[in-house]
Amino acid sequence: MKIKDVEKLTGLSQRSIRLYEEKGLLEVRRDEDNQYRYYSEEDVERLKLIRVLRYFDFSIEEIKDLVTGTDESALTEALSKKADSFADKVDDFEGRSEQCRKLIKEIKRSGETEVLDDYIEMIGALDDEELKELDELAKQIEHPSIGATLLWTLIFSGPILTGLLMGVRSKLHILLIAVSSALMAIDWVMYIRGRSRRKEYQKERDKGSLWIFAVLIVCIITLLASAVGVEMLRFRFLDMVIGKQMIFFEGKYLTESIFFVGLAIAVTFPIMALLHKLTGNDDYSFGKEFLGNVSRHKSAAAAVIIILLYAGFMGMTAVTENSIVCFDAFHPSGAEYDLNEIQSVETGFTKKGYFYYKVKLPDNKKVKFEAPSVNAADHPQYKDTGSYEELVDFDAKLMSLGVAKVSDKESIKYADYDEECMKNFKKIINE
Repeated sequence: MKIKDVEKLTGLSQRSIRLYEEKGLLEVRRDEDNQYRYYSEEDVERLKLIRVLRYFDFSIEEIKDLVTGTDESALTEALSKKADSFADKVDDFEGRSEQCRKLIKEIKRSGETEVLDDYIEMIGALDDEELKELDELAKQIEHPSIGATLLWTLIFSGPILTGLLMGVRSKLHILLIAVSSALMAIDWVMYIRGRSRRKEYQKERDKGSLWIFAVLIVCIITLLASAVGVEMLRFRFLDMVIGKQMIFFEGKYLTESIFFVGLAIAVTFPIMALLHKLTGNDDYSFGKEFLGNVSRHKSAAAAVIIILLYAGFMGMTAVTENSIVCFDAFHPSGAEYDLNEIQSVETGFTKKGYFYYKVKLPDNKKVKFEAPSVNAADHPQYKDTGSYEELVDFDAKLMSLGVAKVSDKESIKYADYDEECMKNFKKIINE
């Protein structure tokens, strides 16, 4: 049957039915041709049970345990515990406690299937599923987990730690410190207040939340290892395309950022989905939802991943004895420019103290070198690959060809490199 028929039989909205499917409470058969959902009688009975259990304030995770491979004894035991919990609360729940005990007797006497229709009728307008989901979301916002609170504390402490280690540098920095301190205080007030108001619920929110830091560590290690691996692959690729003539190269910041963001997403979401499955903590539920959406569009997702990896890998510029070779997604074999074609050079330091060397090519194309990777194996004269000697020689060659250069000599006050690097930078900037 179709979802509209299921709505009539269960009293649930389409949104609620699909939510339960996304949460793993229901596995609905799909037509292979048009991907339409088709619900069986068993699906309808399960949805009826889910609605009744939600009426009795069972959580999604509790219901998942009861509807997957449950028997009547497990169900009646769970209902009995819920009845006891209702009885311990305020008078508003006394009626539900009695209804729970009545449901236990009726299940034992007539079986689960026979009594669910009566309870669906009884609940009627009293059970607004969408409002319950919104209420649960509001409770989650009101009760941040300890893992999320610590994570935000770590993020908010950035401007504060920068001020302590490097000093306060501007009025904007003072404003950032004030805002970060306020947000950090609010976050902890919410957490402490949450523990005092609903201690048991807060414990449930905290369950498994500290694993978020393990996710961060795994992501950082993966990204660092990937950065090393990508550089090694690039050296091999350039060795095949250019050969020993290649002196140094540098990846493009934008394409590398896209590459590593895509990689971080590919690593983070599966781990989040696994943590959600292991701990039941809703902080990790977006990982499962993301993978669910990806699984419905596997071909598109695979194409996007391949494009991101390819574009990120190919975004680089290499320098040889006589030319600059620019690679990107549209020029996998490289667009080569003779050194004589270089129109101008601009060099100096940014206000954050980073060195830059910008080269202007024909068609207003610009490339920038900040931290080149040197082909020291074929050019042993640049054994110390972190001293920028290769860039000194490259600059000297361009100057011998009469290339115009603009040097920001004043910006050297922002620099904070070691003595050997500064000596070479001064040669380039002509201070």
